[in-house]
Formats: sequence, C-alpha cells, structure tokens
Amino acid sequence: MFGGVTGDPVVIVGGARTPHGANRDQPRALIGVDVGGTHTDVCVSVGGDVVRGKALTTPDDYSSGVLEAIGVAASRCNHTTASLLAETEALVSGTTVVTNALTELRGAKVGVLITSGFKDVFRFAGGARRPLYDDHQQHNPPDVMPRTCIKEIDERIVADGSALVALNEGQVRQAVRDLRDQERAEVLAICFLWSFRNPAHERRAREIVAEEWPEAFVTLSSEIYPVIREHERFFSAVFNSYCQSTVVRLLDTLADRLEAEGFAGHLSFFSGAGGAITRELAGRLPLLLLASGPAGGVTGAITLAKRMGISDVLVGDMGGTSFDTTLIRGLQPILRPRAEVSGMPVGLKILDILSIGAGGGSLAGVDSRGVPTVGPQSAGSMPGPVCYGRGGTEPTVTDAAVVAGHIDPSNYLDGRVALDREAAVNAINAFGANFGWNTEQSVDAILELTITNMADALRAVTIERGQDPRDCTMLAYGGTLPLFAASISSRLGIDQVVIPRNSSVFSAYGVLVAEFLRRYSRSLQVSLLDPGVADEVAVVRAEMARQALEEAAAGGISESDSSFQWAVELRFVGQTFEIDVPLGAEPLTTEGAQALAESFPERYEAAYGKGTAWEGSPVMLVNVNLNLTAERLVPELEPVALNRESREAADKGRRRVLLAGGLWREVPIYDGAAVTAGSSVGGPAIIDEHDTTLVVPPDWSCRRDEFLNYVMEHQR
Repeated sequence: MFGGVTGDPVVIVGGARTPHGANRDQPRALIGVDVGGTHTDVCVSVGGDVVRGKALTTPDDYSSGVLEAIGVAASRCNHTTASLLAETEALVSGTTVVTNALTELRGAKVGVLITSGFKDVFRFAGGARRPLYDDHQQHNPPDVMPRTCIKEIDERIVADGSALVALNEGQVRQAVRDLRDQERAEVLAICFLWSFRNPAHERRAREIVAEEWPEAFVTLSSEIYPVIREHERFFSAVFNSYCQSTVVRLLDTLADRLEAEGFAGHLSFFSGAGGAITRELAGRLPLLLLASGPAGGVTGAITLAKRMGISDVLVGDMGGTSFDTTLIRGLQPILRPRAEVSGMPVGLKILDILSIGAGGGSLAGVDSRGVPTVGPQSAGSMPGPVCYGRGGTEPTVTDAAVVAGHIDPSNYLDGRVALDREAAVNAINAFGANFGWNTEQSVDAILELTITNMADALRAVTIERGQDPRDCTMLAYGGTLPLFAASISSRLGIDQVVIPRNSSVFSAYGVLVAEFLRRYSRSLQVSLLDPGVADEVAVVRAEMARQALEEAAAGGISESDSSFQWAVELRFVGQTFEIDVPLGAEPLTTEGAQALAESFPERYEAAYGKGTAWEGSPVMLVNVNLNLTAERLVPELEPVALNRESREAADKGRRRVLLAGGLWREVPIYDGAAVTAGSSVGGPAIIDEHDTTLVVPPDWSCRRDEFLNYVMEHQR
C-alpha cells in the first residue's frame, strides 16, 4: 500500500534560477513545449509548482495544439490560458516540423548555385547508392531539387583559400533570374567549393542575389557549416533553405497566437544539439531545429540523473509515434558528428539518438511474408488509434494496451478523451484472424512485438557499441513507455528503472530546464607539429568567439553571462574521421600542440582498443569547435520529506489485466495523484496517472523517491 507525502505539488527551491545572474524574489511563469507527432506536451513552472499539460497535436496549425496544452496546464494551477501567458517570462519550444519536413521531403523548391563541374554532388551524396553495405536494398538518394534548379557557376577557390578562377558575376545574375522566372524556385542555396577556407565568392554571390531578387531567402554553405567535406556542407545549405518557409510559418503563427492570448515574454526554440536558441537564429538557421524534441528529453535526463546521483543512464522515450533512445555515460551525452536526413549527410552535430517507429500509435499489421508487424507506420493523432473514435481502422499499441486493461478507457488524458474499448477489440480481432488467434493472443502478440522492437533498439546503442546495459539505470519517459519500461529492462538485465514525475511531458521539461547552447565549428587542416599551428588556431578562435558573442548579444545574452567550451578534432594523416579532444581556455602554444600530438595515440586507443593507434603517423588538427552556453531561468526542485505511513487514498481497487503470456489477473490499481513519497508497492500492480500509466510486472517493485520520481527495481 502506498502512503506518505502526496504527489502534488513539487516545491521549487528559492523559486527559480534567474537568467544571466539576475535576482528575483518571485519569478514569473516559465513554459517548455514539445510538439510531437501525436501529442503536444507542456511543462510549466509557476508559483512554486511544476505542472504539466498534454493535448493532441494539430498538424494543420501546430499553435492550436500548443495553446490547448497550455490551457490544460493553466487549469491545473488555477489560471486561464490568458492569465498564465500574461505571467510567463519565457517560453521555449521544441518542434518536429523540421524533422518531418526533411524526413518526408516536403519543403520549398530550392535553387542552387554551385561550382562548375560539381552539379552531381547531390546525386552522389558521398556514395551513389544507400545503404552502402547491403546490395539487396541499395537505391539512389532522392533528388531534393530538380536538376534544372542546379546552376553551375564558373569560380574556384582552392585548398589554401586563394582564388584560382574568379567569380563569373554575369553567370550568377543570369542563373538567379532563370531560377526565379523559369524554374520558379522559392529559396536559394549557394554552394561553392572550399568556401569554408575563403567565403568571398559565396558572399559576393549573395550580394548579387540581393540586387536581382531582394526577397529571396539565401543560405551560404560557408555560414551554415564552415567545415571541410562538400557533401555535408552543401546538403546543410540546401536543407536549411528547404525547410525555412515551414519553420518561419510556425515561428510567426505561434508568436502571433501567443501574443493574442497575452504573452509578452521571451520566445525561443530548442535545437537538436541540446540547447535553446533565439527565435532570430531559428528563423535564419532552421536546420538547427532538426531532432529538437528527442534532444529535450536527453537534456532533462542529464539534469535528473545528476540530481539523483546516477552517472550512466540508458534513456528511453516512447510517445505516440516513435521510440527514441540513447546512452549517457558519466553524465555526458553522445554527439553524432554528422547527421543524416533521408540517407543524405548534413553537417550538424546533434545528440546521437536512435529513433524507431514504435509508439502508442504504431500500427499492427501483416507484412508481405505474412508475418505480424508493429510499426513503423503510425496512426498519429489523426485519425489516431481505433479507440479514439476518429476514424482509425487498424489496431495500434494503444488499442492493445486498452484491451489488456493497462490503460483505463475512462481516465485517458485525465478523462478528456473517451476511449472506445469495444472498437479496439474488434480491430484487434480482425488483425488476429490472419493467424487464427483469439483476442488475448492477438493483444499479447502486439505488446510482445512492441517490447522486442524497443529492446532491440536499446541493444543497438549499448551492446552493439561495446557497452554493457546492465551497468546502467534506465530512465524511461514519454506518455507510453511507463507501460513497458520494466519489461524491456528485464530483457537486457537492467535492474533499476526511473520514471520521472513528469514522465508524460518529460521532453518538454528538458526544454524548460535547458541552457542556451550554440555549437560552432571551423576547419583548419593543419599538422599539430606545424611551426605556425598555434598562431593559426589563435586567429580562428578569435573569429569564432567574436561571431558567438555577436549572436549571443542579439539574443540578449551578454559576454559576462556566456561560457565557452573549446575542443579540437584530431586524426592521424590518412584517416577519414576525427576524434574530439577538449581544449582549455588558455591559448594553444607550440608546446601544447606537441603535447596533444604525443597524447593522441593513447586517446585513440581508449576509443578503439589497444594497438589500434597509427604509431608514427603525423596528427592533423582538422577542426576547431566551440560551444557557447549561458544559463537560463529554470526551476530547481527541492526534495520532500519521506513518509512511509500507509494511506488509503491511493488505492483505487483492482482491475482485470492481461499479463505477459496471455493470462488475465486481478491486480491492484493506485491513483498516481495520491501516491506518496517514500511509499512502495510490489508487482503486479498499475499506477494510474492522469496522462500516463505505470505497469509494475511480477518480480518488480516500485517506490516513490524524495523528488516524486517512481523508481522500479527488479526483485531477483
């Protein structure tokens, strides 16, 4: 039986930390938003509480779902939507619009100016067929823009930055006119070879565009990604322009709707690198918003793990559309140095998150071989699962959980969405008829396949990369994952699972607590033993710092509030990819560069194994990296006193539930709103929150800690 201090509200120490070192006795409200494929989540810090809201995502106008979710949160803290927004000092939003636009290749028509002779870079894409190592599945990368929209320009910057061929300005003018008048291009990208060494030709071409087509949005490859490798740089420029109009519509619509409701605070957005960026930067470099939703959850996971004293965390986020996972070692996230979009490389450094099509809305079906499948296709929020009653006909994971008794049809989204269990049963029976299964067998198969798919994803980010998942705590969140987290962990030998208090909106919580973060990279391509390496690094660092501080100032962040973290990317001569090596704030000296070269073999072997270093090979400094960070106003949670006294309020009786193996059993049900800090329960049991459900299997226990997180442990 649960007992002790009740679950609401959470107390914030001293209110909240104010931005840039300011002090305030009574902070105003703060809002974090995560727009997902099925649900839009909101986490609000106001008046000493952290409250949450959830609504269905509205793809036709994302701002409608955002306002509805804010309204739900407002009602939980005795506010109207307007009164809450009037009190809101800052709102940060993560969004799926960039990920969706690029994954589905739905964007603006891009016109490209490219160095003569390099028109086919986009078709080759670093390898003409993908995936490279599977002869049975290889296919050409899709054409992002018609080939007639790629205009070759006579010009040539070479590796040392000198101009071998001058820019043909007449060709640029004619190409811009043709793209505008004949090809009906909507945006432009300028992609010249070696422009990261010398951007003069790209910048002059942009000046000509401004004369010929003043209203055109233009991306320079030397600004979006000033790093060696033309495939990544050119695709980054194209995709940035490709999704710009979609993002600007979202920015403007959301800003207008919020303002109309009384919001006068600071609006910013969340990047896939794991930090907030300004609205201006999001409009100019919208590609930075790629994978921003999952990144919010990872940021929140690091904050929570640090608070709980956990260093190695296996993160899982299951919402309505996907399951996202990554490994955090020593409280440090893993960065993916070069992301891919629809099989094409881009130069963004984003958090290394593996996503698969396994969510509450994932469809159960039969593939061409007659084998049952779950996902990757999803019912999304419209029509959604069959039990939503919005026109869905194919069964989903949510339908299976409802039929299994895991989800209470009368308590979904706090009772705001009534679920039709009978319709779900009929759809599941139609699925099972393909295999001669009854209802229980069909439900068990859907849930079992879902658990297996997610367990395989966790293996991919741990075992397949040489990491033992048994050394980790699983931090499970999202509206759906608490249903499955313990069962998944059992498959990998993980004995502890943490379900955050704000599990169903945890990515929004991560967005709420994240600091301002902007990542910069610049290529050098110089030997660490070169006599002039220290001077070259000093020049580049000064230029990067100046750019970073100018952009920060545009977002209201002063130099005194900014923190720099420097690193270099090193590799042996002849290798293809680099390894990040931290660099101190002090200037790099010739002696320091030599020390880096001497220590690099040891660092390399730490990453790839003893004996793998290329002893005697020169070490190249390929890129200089800079992270600029600044603290934002964020809530700080205070632990509550533990009280293990029994309390009847949490007991909701018993419910008939289908357990693994297709066996029905009456299990105790607890009301999450009344579950108390310090109390515990043994499985099997179910805890009903108003926006998620925790399933505690047999051989597992669940307790609530001093921060009101649920901690489940395997009883061996």
